[in-house]
Amino acid sequence: INLISLSRSGSIEDLITCIRCYGKEDENGNKLTIADINYDDGRYFSPKGEHRIYDREARNKWSRFRAYDYEGQGEFDGYIVGTFEYDTDDANELLNRGLTELKSRNDVKVTYEASLYDLRADIGDTVQIADNRFQEKVYLSARIQSVRNHYTVSGQDSGVLANYKILTSNPTSQVTQIMEQLKDQIVSVKSTEITYQIG
Repeated sequence: INLISLSRSGSIEDLITCIRCYGKEDENGNKLTIADINYDDGRYFSPKGEHRIYDREARNKWSRFRAYDYEGQGEFDGYIVGTFEYDTDDANELLNRGLTELKSRNDVKVTYEASLYDLRADIGDTVQIADNRFQEKVYLSARIQSVRNHYTVSGQDSGVLANYKILTSNPTSQVTQIMEQLKDQIVSVKSTEITYQIG
């Protein structure tokens, strides 16, 4: 009820579908790679001898296939390649860190900006935002980064929110069943009474 507006924007500036992984340098100046590891979980894979991790699903969505010689393009073509460096001498650790980095950059970066009034929270608090105005409902969690207080005008305090996280509405089947039963039983509500208890 205190949400004035919620805007959403997206960017593919940092998007990659494949990542090169490098670790520490040895005494000869050669950087550690993941070439000795063979990894494939169905979506992400890195064949032995390769120092890259590939994302099959992201390539299908964001492929950069050539407009010519399409039939001649192989398994490793069409990827958007990024580079990742991590200070480790353990190839498995480098693979895990590289995989995490790839997962964080393999799709559109979506950001939200909310405008609120009557903000009853302070800096550092976490608030939940529900935008039900459209068919695609949006549920977010965000932290308050700064607050502007209007002491002379009630209900005009405003704040800047950051660290948005998308929340999902996923009621259990038991809850859904109970709601359906209640819907069948309730015909109308003539009056309601709300009581509060200090505790």
